[in-house]
Amino acid sequence: MRFPLFTCALVLAGAAAAQSYEATTFEAPYVPLAEGVDAGAGPLWDDPEVTVPIGFDFPVYGAVINELTTFNLGDALIAPDGEGTYVGLWPLVLDVSDLAIANDSLSSTLQYATTGVAPERVFTFEWTNVGFYNEVDEGVSASTANWQVKLYESDGAIEFHFGPNTIVDVNLLSDGFMTSGLFSGVNLDDPTGLFYLATGDAAAPDFAEYTDFYTLYYGGTQLAGMPADGQVYRFGPVTNGIEGVEAEPVALYPNPADGGVVTVSVPGARVVDAQGREVLQLVGMERRFDVSGWPAGVYFVTHGERTARLLVH
Repeated sequence: MRFPLFTCALVLAGAAAAQSYEATTFEAPYVPLAEGVDAGAGPLWDDPEVTVPIGFDFPVYGAVINELTTFNLGDALIAPDGEGTYVGLWPLVLDVSDLAIANDSLSSTLQYATTGVAPERVFTFEWTNVGFYNEVDEGVSASTANWQVKLYESDGAIEFHFGPNTIVDVNLLSDGFMTSGLFSGVNLDDPTGLFYLATGDAAAPDFAEYTDFYTLYYGGTQLAGMPADGQVYRFGPVTNGIEGVEAEPVALYPNPADGGVVTVSVPGARVVDAQGREVLQLVGMERRFDVSGWPAGVYFVTHGERTARLLVH
């Protein structure tokens, strides 16, 4: 079932109204799940409906959730917000299916994992080598793709990581409409709520809030193209209160790091070791640095008054 489209009015209550998100984009190597748990979509699945545990309590638009359920055509993750409506994570608008429907020598997987220790656990849900079902021609596309949703316990950030794909024309798979983002306060039968969605170049999209889904769907603007391998969309939570808006925390990926390149969500950061000695100063718009050969231990990445802890193994 395609996500139903109706006029959408802003319906936010209590704590949800106090939280919003600021989207940033950057590039980082895509790291597929090595030992993920099968989400249980079953054999020859299409429009999968599965529910998986996050492994910790996580706030989305002020609602504290601990599990996620696939929704729409298997492309979105939702959870009840305790107010009779839902919050949702919508990395791509695509009709996903198991490649085994077309060829029993192929397979697709929905899998998840919770890694790390409290209070720095990371939940990952991955669409692994998925295919796409054409509802009109009743066939599975030869195209494949990989992407992930990540939830960070430490700072409440949400990230969409996009991996390798063989998609030539995403419009053929998305029914002519593509976007990516978050939503809240949505009634699944008669959707009303807040939509924070992307338009424009997939490599550098514009994210904006919509209180009427038709504005985007029928407005002639959408996300152009499929996000490339290594593209990341990050949603950092901000709190809107009488004291203003809190700055988005510095995010690091991967963290912990086992050598190799680390990506920072902000440019020009400074890195110090556990003794406060400067190890590195990124300049200009630099966001990446190589920790190969660094002594194992804890480092601190700072940007202005913001600090993030980096663990190097």
